[in-house]
Amino acid sequence: MILPESPKFYLSRGRESEAFAVLLRLYLENHPHATVEDFPVKHITPEAGQKDRSATPKGSGGLRHVANSVWNQTVPLFQRPNLANFTICCVVQFGLFVVSAGMGLWFPDIINRLTASNVLDATVCEALDLSIQVDLADELEESIKMFDGVCVDTINERVFIYAITLGGLYTVLYLAMSVLMRLLGRKCLVAFNLFFSGFSGIALQFVDHPYVTMALFCSFLVFAGTSISILNGATVSFFPTNVRAMAVCLSLMMGRLGSVFGSNLVGLIMEDNCTLTFNLFATGSIICALLTLMLPN
Repeated sequence: MILPESPKFYLSRGRESEAFAVLLRLYLENHPHATVEDFPVKHITPEAGQKDRSATPKGSGGLRHVANSVWNQTVPLFQRPNLANFTICCVVQFGLFVVSAGMGLWFPDIINRLTASNVLDATVCEALDLSIQVDLADELEESIKMFDGVCVDTINERVFIYAITLGGLYTVLYLAMSVLMRLLGRKCLVAFNLFFSGFSGIALQFVDHPYVTMALFCSFLVFAGTSISILNGATVSFFPTNVRAMAVCLSLMMGRLGSVFGSNLVGLIMEDNCTLTFNLFATGSIICALLTLMLPN
């Protein structure tokens, strides 16, 4: 093999001497005039919990082995010094999915209600309340038509335009994040995105211009959604090698639960109290931004 194996892989298998040899080879190739005695590293110590994992027999299998592997990767996350960072990552991931996926699931329906209301100079909640009243007035007529086997369900063509625009904003913002991440760092970038998302969600309720409303609504969703990948990358760097994969999996699991929770919450309270719904989601983004600032750099 021309390229050497990763030293981290050797360490994960308990092969410290081979990991040391790879590091020494890299050092000598990067320093042509150096000798073995110049190499500053003299010994490699595995990370905490790495020895126990590498000591597991390679041929062992079965359900017990799988359960032990899951246990050894999960328990350290709920112990110091990993507990605080792991809890923050799970809570922030939950909040990101609540906004981006929970509210995002209702984005086409909300936009359809806003465009169908044909109301000018009205805030998003005022337009939604009016559309609900129109829907209630039309329910009787539509129910009568249902007896004739006809289902009436109109979707404004502008809904598709705004949905495509939302997807385009995700693409543009992902490209921008790849540049800004090097300048600001992952933690500051996620915190900024969540602060801006929360601000957009709050300002959305006081704007009556339709295009500004759409811009704020898209910002509310996009700035939270693009932070998910950035937080995943940051999560990897917060934990030791032997538990970081489980940390990412569990935090994403909390995120998926957040999407289910958020989508059901919108359907439960949006029609009864639109203002409360947007305030809850926007406040959640701001709280998650504050929690993000507590993570290490």
